[in-house]
Amino acid sequence: MSSSRLEDIELLKEMQRPGTGVNHADKSFFFRKTKAVFSGSDAVSWIKTRLECDDEKATETFERLLNIQLLDVSLRFSTMSSSSTLFSAPSESSSSSSDSSSSSSSSDSSSSSSDSSSSKSSSSSDPIQLAIEKMDRGQFRFTRKKRLVVVGGGFAGAMTARLVQHDLEVILIDKRGFVELTPSVPFVIGDDAKAPKISFSHKSFLKALDVVILKEQVVRLTNPFTLETGGGMVIEFDFLLLATGSFYKPVFEGPDVLYATSADQMLLANQRLADPSVTEIVIIGGGSVALEVAGQIAVFFPHKRITIVAAREKLMERTSTTVHDSVIKWFSKHSPSTRFMLGERVASYNVDEKTVLLSNSQETLPCHLLFPCMGFTPCTDFLKRSDFFSSALEPSGLVKVLPTLQIEGFPHIFAAGDITNIAEEKLAQNAMNHTAVVSKNLCHLASVSNVPSDRLRTYDTDERIMLISIGPRHALMIRGDRIVMKGAVPMKLKSST
Repeated sequence: MSSSRLEDIELLKEMQRPGTGVNHADKSFFFRKTKAVFSGSDAVSWIKTRLECDDEKATETFERLLNIQLLDVSLRFSTMSSSSTLFSAPSESSSSSSDSSSSSSSSDSSSSSSDSSSSKSSSSSDPIQLAIEKMDRGQFRFTRKKRLVVVGGGFAGAMTARLVQHDLEVILIDKRGFVELTPSVPFVIGDDAKAPKISFSHKSFLKALDVVILKEQVVRLTNPFTLETGGGMVIEFDFLLLATGSFYKPVFEGPDVLYATSADQMLLANQRLADPSVTEIVIIGGGSVALEVAGQIAVFFPHKRITIVAAREKLMERTSTTVHDSVIKWFSKHSPSTRFMLGERVASYNVDEKTVLLSNSQETLPCHLLFPCMGFTPCTDFLKRSDFFSSALEPSGLVKVLPTLQIEGFPHIFAAGDITNIAEEKLAQNAMNHTAVVSKNLCHLASVSNVPSDRLRTYDTDERIMLISIGPRHALMIRGDRIVMKGAVPMKLKSST
C-alpha cells in the first residue's frame, strides 16, 4: 500500500475519532436527535482546518476519503432523503438494496442494483457522487459495525438491543417508543401511581451512538435482508431479531371492554370501576392474567361482584390441582361474592344491554365491565405477507426456531419472546432468558465469519419458577406442579422483578 494511501486511512480514522474528529453536533436522523451524524460540509470544513488547505483541496480530499469508505473498508453510509430512502453503500455485508419510493421495486444482491435503485432520485450513477448528492440533502452516518434491526421493543427486543448496542449498529423499530413491564400491568388496577413506574423509554437505556430508535411499524419483509415499514422506509440489515410479542385477540369490543395488555387500559379500568353504577364485572379466562386482574379488583373495589368464566374445569390448567384449590381458597376468604363459572365460554356480549351469554348453560349474566383475558395470538401477521418466509411459520403464527433461537433456513434472523414455538409458558422471565442467548450469538456471528452452529449458545427449557399474584399482598410461587411458597414473600419477589 502506498504511503499516500496509508496517510489517507490515518486521516480517515482521525476524522472519526471523538475529541479530534469532526464535531458531531446534534442533527436530526431517523426522527430523533443524535450526535452520531454530521453533514458533508462539516467534514470538508474539518479537513480544510486540519490540512490548512483551500476549499478545492479539502473537497478533493474528502471525496478520496469517501472512496476509501465505500470501496475498501466496507463502511456503510445511511442517508435520509426527501423520498425516505435508506441508502447503503456497496459493501461485503450488504447483500440487497431496495427503494422505498415504490412498493413494486425489486431487490438485487449486486452492488449495481444499489446504484440503479438509488439513482432514481439522483442525476448521477457514480456511487461516490451519489453519496455526496444525498449528503447535500440530508445527513449521513458511518460505522464499521454490522447492522441489527430489532422489530419489537418489548422485553425481548429492547433487552437484546441493550445488550448488543456497543457491538452492533442497532435499529430498534417499535410503534410505542417505550418498554412496559407487562407482568406489572394488573398492579395498576386500584393504584394509578403505578402506571408511570412500570414503563421506560427506550432512549433511557439505549444510549450508544450506533443506536437508532424508530417509532414505526413493519409491514413486511421484502427479502431475507430487507424490510419495509408502514411509513414507506426500506431498511437493510445484516441481522434481524423478531420480537413482536403477542396480544389478546379482540373477540369482543365496546366502551366497557378492556384488555389487560397495557397500563393505559388499566387506568381506564380504574375510571370505570370508580363509577358506583358499575357493579358487575366479568373476567374471561382462567390463566394467570385473569386471576391477577380479579385479585386486584377484589381488594381495591370490594363492593364489585366478580364473575370469572373459564373454558377449563381447572384454573391455571397447566399446573396442579393444588394451585387451583389455593386460588379458590383465597377468593373465598377475601372476596366471597366472586363466582367461578368453570367449563363455560362466553358466546356473545350485548353492548346495549350490558350482558354476556354463556354458551353451555345459556345463562345470561349482567356485565358492566368486561375483561377478556384469553385468546393469546402472536403478532406475526406481517410475516405472512412474505412468501419466502411462510415455511418458518406454524399455522398458529408462531415462528419456528432452532435451539440457538435462529429461524430455520435463515441463520441471520432470530426470534425471541412470545412469538417462538418453544413449548413453554409465555412469560417475561422466559423472554429475558431468550435475550441472553440471542445477544451472545449475535455478537459471536458479527465478529467471526462462518461460525459453526455447534459453537453457538443454545436455549435451555428447564422448568422455571412462576410467580402469580392474587391481590396486592399475596402471590404463589409455583415450580412445575407444586406451590413452593405463597403469601407476602413471593409477592415481594414479583413486585421487585
